[in-house]
Amino acid sequence: MARSWVVAEAVALIEHYINVLIEIEKRLCPGSDACYSGYASIMAVDREKRSEAAERLREARKILEDARLGLERELTRAVLKELAEEKARELLDAAKQRLDGNGKLRVELESRG
Repeated sequence: MARSWVVAEAVALIEHYINVLIEIEKRLCPGSDACYSGYASIMAVDREKRSEAAERLREARKILEDARLGLERELTRAVLKELAEEKARELLDAAKQRLDGNGKLRVELESRG
């Protein structure tokens, strides 16, 4: 499960950065309600430069979203693989428990008994 945790943490981190980019984009977009007076220096930049910056942020966000989707698929594969391996171990243990001391299945002994 260690690998799954690493991938899950990476997905969560990318999701955080996507949200950060969205917030920055909101502050850059002209006419946005998210443009606060605390960001006066950002707002002082002319509209064209803010639009260019917002476009680059959208491109960066798209790259992160694609990476997040890929990692989510990898997380699903890793979890399914780990679950399958765990189930296989359980089945093997159960089969071993059905053997008697001579390597014969107890089912055979019970059916003859």
